[in-house]
Amino acid sequence: MIAALIQSLTTPEKRYISQRIASKKQHHELFQTIVSTGAHHNRDLESLLGDRSYFPIINTIKNQLYNMILDELREYNREDVMEIHIKKELGNVEILYSKKLLDHALKRLRKLKEFCTVNERLGYLLEVINLEMFILFEAQTGLEFEADIQRIYAELRHTNELAQEQFLYKLTYLRAINLIDNHIELVKPSKLNPEKERRITLDSSRYYYNHTRLIWSLQLKRYDIAKKASDKLVKMVARFPNELKKNKRQYIDVLFGCVMANVYTANFDEAAHHLNLMAEVHFSGGYDEIRRRERYVYGCALNKVHQARYEELDEEKAILENESDSFNPIFSQRTFLVLAYAAIKEGNYREAKYWCNSILFQKKKDIHIENFKKAIYADLYICLAQGNIDLFDKNIHFAYRRLKSVDNAGQAKWFKQLLREKDPAPILAEKLELLLV
Repeated sequence: MIAALIQSLTTPEKRYISQRIASKKQHHELFQTIVSTGAHHNRDLESLLGDRSYFPIINTIKNQLYNMILDELREYNREDVMEIHIKKELGNVEILYSKKLLDHALKRLRKLKEFCTVNERLGYLLEVINLEMFILFEAQTGLEFEADIQRIYAELRHTNELAQEQFLYKLTYLRAINLIDNHIELVKPSKLNPEKERRITLDSSRYYYNHTRLIWSLQLKRYDIAKKASDKLVKMVARFPNELKKNKRQYIDVLFGCVMANVYTANFDEAAHHLNLMAEVHFSGGYDEIRRRERYVYGCALNKVHQARYEELDEEKAILENESDSFNPIFSQRTFLVLAYAAIKEGNYREAKYWCNSILFQKKKDIHIENFKKAIYADLYICLAQGNIDLFDKNIHFAYRRLKSVDNAGQAKWFKQLLREKDPAPILAEKLELLLV
């Protein structure tokens, strides 16, 4: 009887029962012996356990073990036992994540992933992989995350097709942001091409697909495509408001992408609507609130300047004066550029110079090459507009030295060539429009 019961156990059940009865040494040894050898008749067990002090009462031990197995199986098959443990660990990970203790969170997640795999809890395994994916995205540098994607792909092969679809689109979304934010050249564009839509089954997959398409199109300055993706996302959020607003950080990213798509296609009222929605999202302080605020301020400034509403930027200026040190340097610099453009258009060169200098004299580690170049374009334009040729020459040499110091010699040469131009003003006037891109 006991042999048939043990043979019917799955591998996770055997592992679970072995752990649960480990303190009962006689019963645990008998259980392990039957599992490993298949022996269950007394004559077979005698050669294996005959020297044990309990062997004379082996039949009693067998009966007790049989009942123990049934008791443990009842516990094992109660879903809530496993769920309580998994949900508790997921809660611990969420706490560590909110505290930005990402290494601690990843360590617990990897143990939990092993637990879900061993106990065949594939539904929770997907949730764990999903959470690990987002934490890795924050914890690692661009190239590290790109390398880790292959491991995540391999783990997803063990799941069903719908789960694979959902997570592959999430991975594609995170990979697109990773490549863009870290300026990693995409060696094989075919591996990440949101222009080519496959048949998508799940609405959540379609959500990530269109978000990827939105940010990718904005990066390529394909604003017509970005607008179409933006409109699809707006409709999806309207259809599934609770589902798609759960992840407030991504919801902010979606709204911000919609703002950009509408600004660059001159749909300024729609852009303002999305900015109002961004203003309504609240975080309890910390990194996520700063992240929301820096995008909101930049979007507001950009939307106003594209409409030539230069006199309405007092609020954005005040926020930057007080909060720019806490913003991501890329976003604060982009907003400085928009304000510099507005000041130039108003003929307020002193203020424009102030916003340019806020970028030009950043610490070397905070220099974003594209923003730095645009600030130099504006600064040189101001010098010519004021007729200050000596300062123009001086600032070109400054730009040359600074760009060379950050290993950008090719761009540095472009500024040297300006000195040989008879009339560099038209060239710089054309470059000035890049401040809004």
